[in-house]
Amino acid sequence: MMTISPLGSVSVKWVITSCKVPRTLSSCILEISRQTETGRSAPNISANWVSVLPTERLELLCKTAAYLKEQGVRCIRLNTNGLSDLLHGRKTAQDLHDLVDIVSISLNAGTEEEYQKVTRPRFPNAFAALQEFAADCKDSVPTVMYSVVDVLPKAELDAAQALAARQ
Repeated sequence: MMTISPLGSVSVKWVITSCKVPRTLSSCILEISRQTETGRSAPNISANWVSVLPTERLELLCKTAAYLKEQGVRCIRLNTNGLSDLLHGRKTAQDLHDLVDIVSISLNAGTEEEYQKVTRPRFPNAFAALQEFAADCKDSVPTVMYSVVDVLPKAELDAAQALAARQ
């Protein structure tokens, strides 16, 4: 995966969770407990959520992020498809304020036509909505970036880079 961002790549020091948003807050707490038992102190821990729709359970994601921050987690990164606003029927970026440090949005393509082919979204205006979500996140989250897979044709990578630079 290649990160496309006018601000450059951001590396996360250590990852607690790399699969899905926990089903319950207690499963995340259990995971953090396991990690701290291995000798890593909480301030050195970062959390990373990767899921097709991690914001589908936005309230749980925010509660879990708040708990992690209380435990001293320094960096919380959210990898998302950027369709949270469409899922919830409202602007959601502000919900992430002071909870999430990095939002990485899977762009998947550099043009709307290619995005539609690759992702086949259930929302007709998904490509525009993910861009709007990214723009909104810039007001609530310290670092916002797009990511694409590096197997895309050069023209698509260039288009994705241009789209990121415009924002």
